[in-house]
Amino acid sequence: MTEYTNGVTPGFSGADPEKIVRGPDGNLWFTNEEDPGRIMRITPAGVVTVVATGGSTSNFDANSKPAGITAGSDGNLWFTEFGDPGRIARITPGGAVTRMATGGVTSNFDANSRPSAITAGPGGNLWFVEQSNPGRLVRITPAGAVTRMATGGVTAGFTANTTPEEITAGPDGNLWFTGRSDPGFIERVSPGGVVSEYKGGTTSGFSANGTPEVIVTGPDGNLWFTESSDPGRIMRITPSGAVTEVATGGVTPGFTANADLYGIAAGPDGDLWFVEQGDPGRVGRITPAGAVTEVATGGVTPGFTANGSPNEITQGPDGNMWFTENSPPGRVVRITTPPGAATGAASVLGAGAARVRGALNGHAQPTSYEFQYGPTSAYGSASKSTGAGSGFTSVPASAKLTGLKPNSTYHYRLLATNPTGTTPGRDRTFKTLALPRVGHLTMSPKVWRPPVGTTIRFSLNRAVRIRLQFFAEKPGRKVNGKCRPPTQSNGGAQKCRRLVLAGTIVFDGHRGTNTVRFQGRISKKKSLSPGQYQLKVVAVDPTTPKTSSRSTGFTIVAG
Repeated sequence: MTEYTNGVTPGFSGADPEKIVRGPDGNLWFTNEEDPGRIMRITPAGVVTVVATGGSTSNFDANSKPAGITAGSDGNLWFTEFGDPGRIARITPGGAVTRMATGGVTSNFDANSRPSAITAGPGGNLWFVEQSNPGRLVRITPAGAVTRMATGGVTAGFTANTTPEEITAGPDGNLWFTGRSDPGFIERVSPGGVVSEYKGGTTSGFSANGTPEVIVTGPDGNLWFTESSDPGRIMRITPSGAVTEVATGGVTPGFTANADLYGIAAGPDGDLWFVEQGDPGRVGRITPAGAVTEVATGGVTPGFTANGSPNEITQGPDGNMWFTENSPPGRVVRITTPPGAATGAASVLGAGAARVRGALNGHAQPTSYEFQYGPTSAYGSASKSTGAGSGFTSVPASAKLTGLKPNSTYHYRLLATNPTGTTPGRDRTFKTLALPRVGHLTMSPKVWRPPVGTTIRFSLNRAVRIRLQFFAEKPGRKVNGKCRPPTQSNGGAQKCRRLVLAGTIVFDGHRGTNTVRFQGRISKKKSLSPGQYQLKVVAVDPTTPKTSSRSTGFTIVAG
């Protein structure tokens, strides 16, 4: 973990960092409510900049309590000003602020309505909630046109005075937001303003008075939200409205009771990450199946100061998790994550080798990878470890696996490691090719003269590289069991016939019967002379030393 602290980290000013989001420029942006109010940026490398200051930056009023912030579809950041009369403002990545709407001034935007959370939503618009009674969901276009989409106690199905807290765009194209007031509410609103309400103590699986806080879209296509009231819960609601208490503090193993849950966000690992505001402060992770791990504890985990009151959390552009702490002096904290690893496809190179591929993301940490492989998903073998750098973009990984058995199924997966941990990709399989086999070989006729030639036929069990080797039969003398060229010194030895390579033709053979018309030419400049020969047809797979061959004799007579 790495902490960036107000008054300590260069460029960090303001003791009350709140909402943090990933910006369109590859950095993280956060609001700081402490007067005069600030919009701040932190790079993945930890460089902090106050981009805009209330009362100093043009169009940004002092003491306006900037609260929610989100990346808009227009490439800018949009934020709410919670302080009266309430405003919606836009800030470019370069720091230019524009007041887009002011409470009591802009049409359909009530004064003193306390706009809080904001999100990008359907139609390229921005959607925000107003906490003041009776509570509202409001839409603002990129041009600044405001529309009240749902009002508590007025819009059908929307209870008054629910105290809307956080909002997100759901996977179903609707807007979802929490209501903190007892007995607790989850509101789903269509882009057209149709409200469906889920109420604590009324909706099945949803206990009363849990104080719903932050809601996000999870990696499983459902919505997940935290409840801060004791004992603390992590909840899931499907797009159709089925609610499940997935984890309960003090009940679910690894989940501390009464920890004052707040922020929650989808992580790069397919899990949900959450923060516990209660002292000493914790960061936890929950799988979609409900297994909880509290991965960091304030005052215990190195680099994590106790009692900082972790608040909002998000996944950064570097694949790590970033959260704000709003207890003085105020901090932004990065907690690193293991690398991402995705096993890719395999290319079978032959009977004894394959190339496997994948992709990995080191999440801005020194990362290496290997491929595990073997006859089962227990693997047993691995490629050599290879460095993948320290970046935070997806990079390709590959390895050539050799020494494999022919016609065999292999399991494999990518394994990526950085200082935080090791991540396996999913298991995949490939099957090596069978050893090549040369079948029945014929040459017809076997005695022929150029340019009439002959026809060579042979069969193959699969496509493979073929060598036609032509050996001339020459006289020799048997010396030490071998047929040697005749010399004066071995002239008295037993006569023998020896084979001398006269030439080779190489081509790609195909599965089934292969037919070659041969007239004696073995290159552009060389043809076989009349005489006796042996033809050897050799199937060559470069991934294995084993070959298959067939031979036959023939004679070329003078024309």
